[in-house]
Amino acid sequence: MKSFSKISLFCFVILLSGGASALQKHAGRSLSAKDMNGFYLGGIFGSMSGDLKLSGDISGHGTTDRDSQYLGLRGSYFNFTSSDVGFIGRLDLAPKVAGSGWADYVFLRPQANIAFQIDRGFFFGGLNLNKFLSKFEDAGLGLGWQIGAGFNFSNDWLGEVQYISSTHSYTVDSIDVDVTFKSIDFSLEYRF
Repeated sequence: MKSFSKISLFCFVILLSGGASALQKHAGRSLSAKDMNGFYLGGIFGSMSGDLKLSGDISGHGTTDRDSQYLGLRGSYFNFTSSDVGFIGRLDLAPKVAGSGWADYVFLRPQANIAFQIDRGFFFGGLNLNKFLSKFEDAGLGLGWQIGAGFNFSNDWLGEVQYISSTHSYTVDSIDVDVTFKSIDFSLEYRF
């Protein structure tokens, strides 16, 4: 994720500057957990690296680690009870937009998370399934986990950062392939 550091820092600064202006507008007003309930739609930007391990008849094959960036859409559903504990379900759809290595890809990633709210901030963690819709179809369905944190800038806008991992195991031409994809992504979402 070498090239990711400058881009991620730039996105983080933009996210914070938007949050600062929203905080000034809504200063002193807290947000209850139920105020977050609803459907959100937004964009994600992230960087993904993959650790590839091969076993079996691997003559002429090697092990590699490659980076790429993706940009896509995120749909989320937030459901908090009267307490500050809730559920976040989401679906990500994103294609590769840049990076060295890995063929062009598009992935679909549903997530289920348990979330905890503290005033306008929230923390979450859960499980995900990762399915490549192009180039890595042989990889099948990957199972993984994620953790992250977010902040409600206003009643309708929120931003998040999360770390995501998923593992795919499959066989191609008598070669056993295990790939662990790791990514960090940023999102900005609007409630509708």
